[in-house]
Amino acid sequence: MKKTLLSTTGLVLALLLFLGFNILSGAALKTMRVDLTENRLYTLSQGTLNLLTNLQVPIQLRLFFSKKLATDAGPITSYAQRVQELLEQYVARSHGMITLEVIDPQPYTDEEDKAAQYGLEGKPANAAGSSPTPGTSSRQSSSMRQSSILARNWKCSECR
Repeated sequence: MKKTLLSTTGLVLALLLFLGFNILSGAALKTMRVDLTENRLYTLSQGTLNLLTNLQVPIQLRLFFSKKLATDAGPITSYAQRVQELLEQYVARSHGMITLEVIDPQPYTDEEDKAAQYGLEGKPANAAGSSPTPGTSSRQSSSMRQSSILARNWKCSECR
């Protein structure tokens, strides 16, 4: 009985240490990135870093993407995730000059109306006709606004 109690206690303690280590390392290493691609595809260029460091005017970015509607459109979902991660890198390197708002526009909601105000509209992405509305909107000041549809020039090798 004593051996069983010690074994169970040791197992629970090892599990708690493992979970604690994973939680702490996940939080501490969240912003750490290692780009092992041959052409450094996921590394910000020196020009981009210079631009982000020298921003003079705050910029607000909005990423519109409906994860719920894009569940069947795997390539678009992974593409949107890469775009979000890139924008998050911009935010992290801009010293507070760039803010990011991720908006999930569901049908018939204010968020969908907001996307439409920026000229973004959903396109059917699967057989069911769901429209994930991928796009970004940026605002540098109250006088400037720019929107872009992320999938406009998007080519996916997995989609063919």
